[in-house]
Amino acid sequence: MKQIIKPKLESYNYNIQVNFPNSKKTNWYKLRKLDQSFIGTSEYMGFAWFWDHEIKYYMREATAKQKKYIHDSFILNKVPLKQDIDKSNYFKTNNVALKIVENYFNKT
Repeated sequence: MKQIIKPKLESYNYNIQVNFPNSKKTNWYKLRKLDQSFIGTSEYMGFAWFWDHEIKYYMREATAKQKKYIHDSFILNKVPLKQDIDKSNYFKTNNVALKIVENYFNKT
């Protein structure tokens, strides 16, 4: 298997705090919905879920910064993007995706 390509770190210095209630009127809900439209692009901010079942245990406690880094690693390493029934985008887990996530969380 070829070496994993890593994104540059200087774009991960932002810290955004939002309220987390599930109401559709909150900033968090609106921000996450907007971020869902950015999955698979360099505009992704780190709030929406972009993974499938196989890596959810790694990603459950991930910060926005960690999600953004892994998302960008998926793009750089051409992890395939899929669409579910609700027309939401997510990355289909493959060997490269598993390697990226395992390497990231085993080092931190």
